[in-house]
Amino acid sequence: MARPVHTPTQYGSNDSFWVEYPSGLVDLTRSHPLSETAEDQLLPELQAGQIEIAAEGGRKIRIDSGSTAMVIIDMQNFFLHPELIDHPSGLECVDRLLESVPALRAMGIKILWV
Repeated sequence: MARPVHTPTQYGSNDSFWVEYPSGLVDLTRSHPLSETAEDQLLPELQAGQIEIAAEGGRKIRIDSGSTAMVIIDMQNFFLHPELIDHPSGLECVDRLLESVPALRAMGIKILWV
């Protein structure tokens, strides 16, 4: 399976960044900025409070449970009610939310409904 990067790649600045690794890890914790050393070729160890979530394509997303929230926007009855609007793709998101919300809560992730 091809990976999008061939060497570890940092996106953003040293204050606000994320790192993508050839292994498929996408590290969103902002805990390990890249430098010019060979150590950057190695994956940083999983730290206390960090969680890795499996993603499509054999990838993993690493987050910090203490500073991460799932924000769910505009899940109103009018948007979701099948008698009001016929939109199967919009309704498909409900099953994923019903799976994701309890799993993330169990990991200590905040859930924000707005």
